[in-house]
Amino acid sequence: MVGRPLRTLALASLVATHLAAGASADEPVGSVGSAVVYGTDDRLERYEITNPDHADLAHDAIVALVPANRLDLTAPGTRFPPYADTVVSLSEFIETSEPPLCVGERFADQPTAANCSGTLIAPDLVVTAGHCMATLAECRSYQYVFDYAYDAQDQLASVGADAVYTCKSLVAQRNTPSPNIDYAVIQLDRAVVGRTPASLTQGAGARTTGESVVVLGFGSGLPMKYDAGGRVTNPRANALDAFLASTDTFGGNSGSGVFDAAGTMIGVLVAGEQDYESTTGCTRVNELAEAAGAEQVVYLHHVLDGLCDGGYPSVACPGNPAPTCGDRYCSDGESAANCATDCAGTYCADRVCQADEDATSCPYDCRGVVTPRGAEEGCSCAVVGSRSRRGVAGPLGALALGLWAAWTRRTRRRG
Repeated sequence: MVGRPLRTLALASLVATHLAAGASADEPVGSVGSAVVYGTDDRLERYEITNPDHADLAHDAIVALVPANRLDLTAPGTRFPPYADTVVSLSEFIETSEPPLCVGERFADQPTAANCSGTLIAPDLVVTAGHCMATLAECRSYQYVFDYAYDAQDQLASVGADAVYTCKSLVAQRNTPSPNIDYAVIQLDRAVVGRTPASLTQGAGARTTGESVVVLGFGSGLPMKYDAGGRVTNPRANALDAFLASTDTFGGNSGSGVFDAAGTMIGVLVAGEQDYESTTGCTRVNELAEAAGAEQVVYLHHVLDGLCDGGYPSVACPGNPAPTCGDRYCSDGESAANCATDCAGTYCADRVCQADEDATSCPYDCRGVVTPRGAEEGCSCAVVGSRSRRGVAGPLGALALGLWAAWTRRTRRRG
């Protein structure tokens, strides 16, 4: 959750500490900094999942968003471990801004490599929270890592070449506070090998109060955690923007897929309510009653509308439209080598609104206000949804933007 700060935080000190560890000012700060448990702490490691459908989902579709400077791509063999020197344990991160973790707090010695969470929804598409992924440059600052999880007690899974991907394009993104719609769809640099995307619910129906929900992600930046003990506490049936649930989710769970009991994805976790408390000389996870569950989950139909309404060819979209060379989208399975028409030079969803494109023919590039060609990847990138923060200019403005964004993420968001 990320509803309120951990007491009064020294923001400049927190940002400086995180930057000293190798993060950029535009990364979510405090991936460990906010959390809540409703009722019993139901979090399990991946190897503890007994439901076979959920176990398959955890292996195949759950993606950690890991800043590139936290992943040691030069290490022989597996990539986790070793971590880059910038990765610290949960207890070490807490102590950068708070009293130490209380004795007995769970996962204190585990690493905190992830900033946000994501779910594979098509062979080359990952969905996460929009506030985790505001720009193409930010998208390309991450590695998208499968198998960041424990295979056995104190034994991290091996992560090979087919488990690590990069960002090719930011296909769809929205982050608006009213209504609370917050998502991003990332096209990976290649189709994922050996994994099955999550099943997706279709349509805009409301959830049911009391129904069970499942969440998988990287709360506090930790290796994957699984929680099947949450329930819908408020479907928000009239608004249908984001329903509320009692999931045991933390900062770093932003972008986590939320699923029904059958393992079908129904939403994206983006924000929450209470946080860690530090009232006894040490820091502990805040525990609230199950009925108080107020973790915010954006309804999945908003994500699919943003992705599919412009005609993007993906199995995630209704009717499963297949990519076709000549459709102007450089999508799943296409490259400059096998489809120069779509993938060589400019193409729809390349984040550049070309002279022959508009908001109708290519909403991914031309929706909203187009910024002048400039520093961000040398392109003019379309603004999708709310992007008023881009008005800050110059080095002082950039610093203010980074601090403001950090504070917003610290106090409102799950990532």
